[in-house]
Amino acid sequence: MSTIDDLAADIREVDGEHKLGAGELAEALAAKGWVKTPVALLQPPLGAYKVGEYVVALKDSTWRDGRISEITPHGIHVETEVGPVTVATSNRIKKVLA
Repeated sequence: MSTIDDLAADIREVDGEHKLGAGELAEALAAKGWVKTPVALLQPPLGAYKVGEYVVALKDSTWRDGRISEITPHGIHVETEVGPVTVATSNRIKKVLA
């Protein structure tokens, strides 16, 4: 399940009369397959990136866009407008979707 319309339909189905509390509603939706996926599970591994790919990388608490210039055992090097960024963990880099 992935769309807002699907979620809304399931909420109407399990609690159309708005009688459930938050916990009961959460349990009913979880039983129908709605669960929150931790963001870390959604991140591609560092090995999924390629030199030349356009990405955003975290530097000094700010996301910076740039291109991957090098991939080493120590991390991914991204050339940004404020200088190079080296990323060693997948939660500090994101692919830019076209």
